[in-house]
Amino acid sequence: MKKIVYFIILTFFAFMVVSFSVAEEAQVLVFKIHDQEPGNSAAFIPIPPVYDPSNGKPDPFQPIFSEGLSKAVPTVHQSDCISNPVLEKLSISQLELSGIVLAERQQVALVQEANGKGHIITEDMCIGNRGGKVAEIRNDRIIIQTKIQDISGDVKVKRTQMKLKRKAN
Repeated sequence: MKKIVYFIILTFFAFMVVSFSVAEEAQVLVFKIHDQEPGNSAAFIPIPPVYDPSNGKPDPFQPIFSEGLSKAVPTVHQSDCISNPVLEKLSISQLELSGIVLAERQQVALVQEANGKGHIITEDMCIGNRGGKVAEIRNDRIIIQTKIQDISGDVKVKRTQMKLKRKAN
């Protein structure tokens, strides 16, 4: 019986020694063989990971958020649109397209807030709290363009549509 207990204890300690040595080796990912001097044995030097910017992807070794960057994705305010302070405070999702009037001179659309208050909008008018601009008024929808600046600083145009809801007979 004593032999079995000694064998189990010895096996346990052997397993622990092997597992610790394997864990130490697993912590070092990449090594480069470097000769210190001729005739001496080779030394292993860890190689740090290197970022290649030619692939167009963001640097994975830089923090996504830092003190200088905002956590929210910033938007670029449209400077070439007709200002409407009331509509610029509301989100586009808070508005519903209620009607469209197509005339020869100018297309006009009516949007409503959730409380029922209506606003008349035209093309090139600022709308939404993210700096959107009414780009086009069609017979069944309006198209809103919003310029968005991503984390890398590139400005992209996002197009949002608000469709006119048809009432069932």
